[in-house]
Amino acid sequence: MHAGAGVHPDAVIEALDAQVLDRHADALIHLHAAPLEVVADDQRAVAVQHHAIFGDAQPVWQVVHARPQHGVAGEGHPIFGDDEFGHRINLTRALLGATTRHERRMPAMNHWLNPIDRPLIIGHRGASAHAPENTLAAFVLAVAQGADGIELDVMRCATGEVVVIHDDTVNRTTDGEGRVRALSLAALRRLDAGNGERIPTLDEVIIATAGASRPFLLNIEVKNDAAPFDGLERLVVEVVRRHGCEDRVLFSSFNPLAVRRLAQLAPDIPRGILYHHAMPAYLREVWLAPLAPHEFRHPDIGLITPEFVARLKAQGKRVNTWTVNTRADIVRAATSGVHGIIGDSPLAIRDALGI
Repeated sequence: MHAGAGVHPDAVIEALDAQVLDRHADALIHLHAAPLEVVADDQRAVAVQHHAIFGDAQPVWQVVHARPQHGVAGEGHPIFGDDEFGHRINLTRALLGATTRHERRMPAMNHWLNPIDRPLIIGHRGASAHAPENTLAAFVLAVAQGADGIELDVMRCATGEVVVIHDDTVNRTTDGEGRVRALSLAALRRLDAGNGERIPTLDEVIIATAGASRPFLLNIEVKNDAAPFDGLERLVVEVVRRHGCEDRVLFSSFNPLAVRRLAQLAPDIPRGILYHHAMPAYLREVWLAPLAPHEFRHPDIGLITPEFVARLKAQGKRVNTWTVNTRADIVRAATSGVHGIIGDSPLAIRDALGI
């Protein structure tokens, strides 16, 4: 892979899937003038360098090749304009294509809604244990680590775009300050979200993950506690419809009114209710659940027991639990019969499940 001018080596994506190449095969990835050798290591993940792109640059990827010939091959074609974020997405797409073009040695899955012989592995804000949360680097890394999907948080910025960020403010996750809803997309773009990454839009995340070679879930959490209603749900549905990716989307929210609006706007797209173990059971069942039509429950791991999951399944609900990061919690969630496990490290979940 050859990068053009303007490459800045400030971020590392770890654990790219070595199964792209046959065992003992190797590839050279040339980033500007610095080649990095990637060597398959007994079907385990390996590390490569992921470079942020700054300033004016030529298209950041041209040719991806490997030895032997049937490893990774093909030419890349830039899909975005000559701006900083476009170059970053081009490189992201190149890395994603290189890691997903070939079959992974994982259990088969027809569709994320269908029952399988294990829980879905869902990267919480991407592979956020290894890359800045809710960035393209984290989402692409989740794909590379073998996730079945990603969970991401969306809200509306001042200029009306749907941006991917968890908090109401940019203070914790970037080098800036201010409320997301008060900042324009251009202002958000200037912020460093960690390791040179930028705050992406929902459009960009959908595009960046579209190359996954297997069914890949986008669990879009709508962060809309705003009063009055700011139209976020309508905007999110419009983005999803524009990309035609309804079949790989699951909406979720802590706000039952947001879930209700999503049900009205897009009854064909599944929805989930999020809640914490601190919420009393009578509020969950008497107030929250009836208010918001949904197919999924998203309780935190503190609520998960076999009995709890069985009760929800008896009501016809599927259960995805969050945020599951310890080996003991991963095993407990799996043995309790949950549909999906949402955690910061898809690789750690795979290891705990023995996949």
